[in-house]
This record gives sequence, C-alpha cells and structure tokens, in this order.
Amino acid sequence: MPRCFWPVGAAAGRSVDSEMVARLGGDEFVIVIPSEDDAQALAERILAAVEEPVFAVSGARVGASIGIAQGIVASAGSELLRRADGAMYAAKAAGKGTIRWAA
Repeated sequence: MPRCFWPVGAAAGRSVDSEMVARLGGDEFVIVIPSEDDAQALAERILAAVEEPVFAVSGARVGASIGIAQGIVASAGSELLRRADGAMYAAKAAGKGTIRWAA
C-alpha cells in the first residue's frame, strides 16, 4: 500500500473495534464499525492523521473527504455503500477535510 495511505489504516485500526477496513480502489476506503456513535470521532481522527506530513515534498498536501452512512450491512450492504459514496462525493464538493453524513 502506498505510504500516504498508511495513516488511514493506522487511525482506523487503533481507534475503534473495526469489523473491516478495506481499500475499494484508488484512494477510496471503507471502514465498517459496530456502532454509529464511533463514526464521527473516527472520521475526525482519520482526517487529522491524513493531514500529518508523510513526505518532504515542497507544496504537497494530502487531504481527505469522508462520507458516512449508517445501517445494517448484512441486510443492505450495497445500499449502505451507495449512500456512503454519495456522502463522500458531497464532502469532496465541500472541500478537503470535510465529513458528510448520508441522508
């Protein structure tokens, strides 16, 4: 995994009891956690971790946009992922360092 993605896994792995952390492709990740109560705090920790310098490259910054959806994965996993993806694109439109919850 590219070095700039390490903070995502590290922040997720040590922050909550995650059931799953997976890279969907490119720079998109999914984290399944047992409680929605942990989601906002986890998202904030991931944003902080991603913003830490990982390269000594002049002018380069890494940022993140996070979309969160709540629901039961076993009964509606694909719908849950679709809603989280929509929230992530809303966060991207609002700018780096943004968290959006799916409706």
